[in-house]
Amino acid sequence: MIRRLLRMLLVLSLIAPLAAPVPLARAQSGTAAPPADPPYPDGAVIESIPPDAIVLSLDETIRMALENNLNIIVQRYQPRTTATLVDVEKSAFDPLVSGYVDRSSSEGSGDQTYDVPPGNPANEFDDSTTDTTYAASWLDPLTIGGSYEIAVGQTESDGDTNTFVPNFNTFFADATTTDTSYWRMSYTQQLLRNLGRDVNLWPTVVAQKGLSISESVFRQTVIDTVANAEQAYWNLNFAIMQLRTERFSLKLAQDFLEQNRIKVRVGTLAPIEITQAEAGVADRMEAVIIFEAALRAAEDQIRRVIGVRSDSRDWDRPVRPSDPLRLDEVEVDEDAAMQLALANRPDLEQARLQIEARDTEARARKNLRRWGLEFQGSYGNSDPTSQYTRVSPPPLDTTSEGDRTSWEAALRLSVPIHNRFAIANATRTENELAQAQYQLQLVEQTARVEISSAVRAVRTTLRRVQTGQVNVRLQREKLDAEQKKFENGMSTSFQVLQYQDDLASAETRENLAKADYNKAQVDLSRVKGTILAELGIMLAPAAGTEGPARAQSAALRTLWSKPSDIWSDPGLRLAQRSADTVRLPTDFEFVPGTGAARGAATTDWIGAATGSR
Repeated sequence: MIRRLLRMLLVLSLIAPLAAPVPLARAQSGTAAPPADPPYPDGAVIESIPPDAIVLSLDETIRMALENNLNIIVQRYQPRTTATLVDVEKSAFDPLVSGYVDRSSSEGSGDQTYDVPPGNPANEFDDSTTDTTYAASWLDPLTIGGSYEIAVGQTESDGDTNTFVPNFNTFFADATTTDTSYWRMSYTQQLLRNLGRDVNLWPTVVAQKGLSISESVFRQTVIDTVANAEQAYWNLNFAIMQLRTERFSLKLAQDFLEQNRIKVRVGTLAPIEITQAEAGVADRMEAVIIFEAALRAAEDQIRRVIGVRSDSRDWDRPVRPSDPLRLDEVEVDEDAAMQLALANRPDLEQARLQIEARDTEARARKNLRRWGLEFQGSYGNSDPTSQYTRVSPPPLDTTSEGDRTSWEAALRLSVPIHNRFAIANATRTENELAQAQYQLQLVEQTARVEISSAVRAVRTTLRRVQTGQVNVRLQREKLDAEQKKFENGMSTSFQVLQYQDDLASAETRENLAKADYNKAQVDLSRVKGTILAELGIMLAPAAGTEGPARAQSAALRTLWSKPSDIWSDPGLRLAQRSADTVRLPTDFEFVPGTGAARGAATTDWIGAATGSR
């Protein structure tokens, strides 16, 4: 009895922490027919399909998990959120169009004295001026560390002055209208600090690496969800097989109890033998009750994995598998499995992307420690195109025209004292780069351990299945022999019940080995990162990896938007063009049965950022 209790505790400890539900095998080996459904009230129906059952194949379970699992739904939003950070960094190179309109007016009065003619007394005057200015400019930042600006404008000035001269007892009226237009082209370029595309585009590149990392994390979520769904399917199979085993053991104990009662009634067996048989029945009934609960727990895990909503009535429906446990023997090459893991594991891809991001930033931060040297140049003209003046009396009309062109060139040097901000940032980034490089080594080390453990588990569980099948056969033969000895009065009830318990333990270990073998294969595919390809699931990468921009100007690139043009660059768009749909790795193409054989050297997803498998 102690052995049976330990066996039940072992099995429950293995199926209690299930992460996903899994359907179970239909048939179980045995010489005697299993009891009819149900053996007692409220017992689970496992020898036939309940009329209200949810019957799932492995493919259906995985498909529903991909479509409805809340972990995937939650993780879908992370790439979308990260993509906005890429646009934020690109916005630093968006051209800026600005316009300006200003209207102002001034009025005044005062005294004015003339030296000529002699003795001319002071006179009084009133004047007013109205100015209207129109201006527009185009500013375009360049990825090489400069910017250019084109500005145009015009100012209209209307003036009116009235002057009273007492000696002449009259007014002089001056009316002036001036229109002044101008245009200017200016260019600014950094020559030391912030010079070059690498140092100016590093925030965009780092943001794009972050987007690729979020896509890789999403792929890891898909891999984990698929692995959990498949493992849960096999755990549900095991729960049904184990319940069938316990019911079969209970039936043996009940039949044995009935035989003992007959023998006691005819006087060929002592009454104490009935007590031992009844204790065996009670012991096996407890095991049946325990595994009834384990089956329902496995069904709950299936419902959770396939995304059954909390208010759905499907929580009250039984779940039954249509696919049995598989016993395909697979030879595993540990070295080949490790090579596949290095090429396909999302965590390794994420570690490499982190190194690339930190290296990009470190090179930029090194440049930012330099002195600042800036070139500024401009060229343009200021043209008072029309200036008309009317004075009376005496009548006088004048008109003047002119053209003035000017240029300017300047160098500005800035020397930061101590420069602690740039030095600290550069040092921090170098430390983060070294940390990321060691982190990659740590992840590779973890991958090596997981691959070795997974390969060992596949080999070990396969041998457990093979030895378990032999052990069940021998235990069944041993029980048959002991039963015959008991019928001939050469054995005791205790011995027969002990052999029944040995048979049940052997069948439990065989069931567990079969389930563990299937789960070990799933885990090996998971740690290799090839489970999606093996199941025929295609996970589309993001469309068009966007590396550092080639165009010096987003505006020029828009004008020359040929894909083959060396200026074209999808990484820097004008705002109105950046609304193109971003494809995220959230669309699944699931083709059951098209996946490669378990353990085959296949890959299923190409990393968007690195281009490596």
